[in-house]
Amino acid sequence: MQTGVLKLYSQSLLRHWPAYLFGTFFLLLTSVSEIVVPKFIQWTLDAVHVSAKLGGGSGAAQLGHYAWSLGAFLICGFIGRVGWRHLLARRTHEAGYELKVDFWNALRRQPLSVFDRYTLGDLMNRATGDWHAARVIHGFTLVLTLDLIFFTVFALVMMFAIDPFVALLCILIFPFLPPKILKIARKEHDLHLVAQEELSSLSQAVTQTLSSLRFNRATDSEEVKAKILTQHARDYADRRLAVVQTGWKIYPWSALPTLIAYGILLGVGVLQVSRGLLTIGEFVALQSYVLMLQGPLLELGDCIAEWQKGFASLGRIHEIIGLKDRVDRQHWHDVSAAESTQPLPILRLREVFFRYGSEGDWILNNIHLAVNPGEWAGLSGPIGAGKTTLIHLCAGLLPSKQGTVDIGGRDISGVSNQWLRSQITVMTQRSFLFASTIRSNLCLDLAFTDEQLWEVLEKVGLAADFSRLPDKLDEVLGESGVNLSGGQRQRLAFARGLLRLNPVLLIDDALSAVDAQTEAKILEAIKPILRDKTVLWAAHRGSTLGLCHQVYHLERGVLSL
Repeated sequence: MQTGVLKLYSQSLLRHWPAYLFGTFFLLLTSVSEIVVPKFIQWTLDAVHVSAKLGGGSGAAQLGHYAWSLGAFLICGFIGRVGWRHLLARRTHEAGYELKVDFWNALRRQPLSVFDRYTLGDLMNRATGDWHAARVIHGFTLVLTLDLIFFTVFALVMMFAIDPFVALLCILIFPFLPPKILKIARKEHDLHLVAQEELSSLSQAVTQTLSSLRFNRATDSEEVKAKILTQHARDYADRRLAVVQTGWKIYPWSALPTLIAYGILLGVGVLQVSRGLLTIGEFVALQSYVLMLQGPLLELGDCIAEWQKGFASLGRIHEIIGLKDRVDRQHWHDVSAAESTQPLPILRLREVFFRYGSEGDWILNNIHLAVNPGEWAGLSGPIGAGKTTLIHLCAGLLPSKQGTVDIGGRDISGVSNQWLRSQITVMTQRSFLFASTIRSNLCLDLAFTDEQLWEVLEKVGLAADFSRLPDKLDEVLGESGVNLSGGQRQRLAFARGLLRLNPVLLIDDALSAVDAQTEAKILEAIKPILRDKTVLWAAHRGSTLGLCHQVYHLERGVLSL
């Protein structure tokens, strides 16, 4: 267990100490209410036995007292169970939310170079499997541990209070088992880490196969890829099975002391009863407490395993979250450097190569491109030539295989994602629209006035259409904007981009579904607000490309004027 991870975990507990303190109290209340039940059974049996022996009904009042007292304890137990579920168990979900927010906040600021060290498959594995294992130790695993401690301590106290000699014989083997169980748990922890690494490899192999699906079909290499994926899946299954099989070994060792304790109790306990040193009620209560001790012993293996896996996974999560501070410091360096060397960003590609997968022809082959501040560059070429790929490279959505992509004189593989997003606006051909209102689809995470929204809708020719809707800006759209035409969907997404103008615009045929006449009106309306912007616009229409200062042609991986 790494000291740094333990410190971070302790800090999380301290931040939410009221929930943990009162949750522990309610859990203690629940445990006490359950641990006294065998005592009430003991008292009841002994009272009935004494009453029958004396031949009278003098024990009826005492039995009624026991019944009312037991009812009161059970009500306290119910209150305690509700309390710890709302406080301790709830912390599992709250901690999971906090971890996921910190994880994605750290990731979204990373430069592309970070994703060379952490593959997509590895990150997805950390964000799902590791995230789940890490969150439960903030709640449910803690409940399991405290419950184990309370039940063990209280059950032993009750057993020794009844008959110290019999209790000592019953638990004689118990101290020798934890070291054996700990040894198995440590092995399970190590195997869990190996399995998680293999799962990351499997996830990455799936991602790479999907990204190169067209190439695999074209080269008839699907069968080879399928065999590779199958082997990865088998390797992960074998490693996961090794974890499960190791965990199973804990259960026989956990059940052994209970069997031995029952054997001792049936032998020595019955002898004590026959000698009159132990009442029938006490004998039954001892049996109940021995059975209660089996629960903590069986849970001990699960508890240790969950702590081991939880801290291992928490370490993997915090490895990514720990990148956040370094990137934040780099972010300010990037901004100041860019502002001091270049008043306006410039887009430059030098010796850029790219292809999907590790084989096949280069989609982009030794690309050189320079777009000066305030200049509009057009990008033409046949369908499938790689125009969208080039736009995605400039946007930092894909890493180049070779070469550099600069924005404002900074290599985008080394700048923070936050800074990069503050410098570029990307408008794609197929932007996603959410099942929400028009207003929400335009604003997203920012706030705009109705006047600003209607103004931008007017520029893209949608103001008249939307003003006729019953709820206007609050009209609800279907998923992906299914209740809009293709041209309306594109124009709405285009308007969303216009609300977020940055120094560099990357436009990927974002008005292809709009008729030529409407497009001409939109272009005329937006020219004034884009006058000082640096634009790279991929398009097929000559009317769009005619607005550009330079038009580059991309075909068969080669870019030319």
